[in-house]
Amino acid sequence: ADDIGPSASEAGVFVYIDCSLAKPYAEHVPLYQEGLAALDAAAGAAGFAGAPADQQIEILTQAEAGEVAPGFFEMLLAHTQEGMFADPMYGGNRDFAGWDLLGYPGIRMVWTPADQDFGAEIEPAHKSAADFGGYPL
Repeated sequence: ADDIGPSASEAGVFVYIDCSLAKPYAEHVPLYQEGLAALDAAAGAAGFAGAPADQQIEILTQAEAGEVAPGFFEMLLAHTQEGMFADPMYGGNRDFAGWDLLGYPGIRMVWTPADQDFGAEIEPAHKSAADFGGYPL
């Protein structure tokens, strides 16, 4: 979290990832298990979660470079981005945090001509596809 907005954790990205690993991304479970184990191993006895922030950043930098758990960082980053900015009905983007960061006003059934003007400031609707009868996979 920072002065711009909430952290991925606060936005429920972990819920999105958990739900995704249960269904559409189930084939990625072994890579998650291997990747998380590699992060823990790189951190030492305390594990990744127990490591100081500077050590966590160093390990993630190594993972991004492919030196720790090759392929894991890219997948985790993609799933984190999906969870932050996807429709909230999929478990992430809690309280429309990601959409608010982007200035995306949300799903609307009607856009007026004034809404479509360049520079128009549109009040966020904070509506999910679920509000219109959609449902997650």
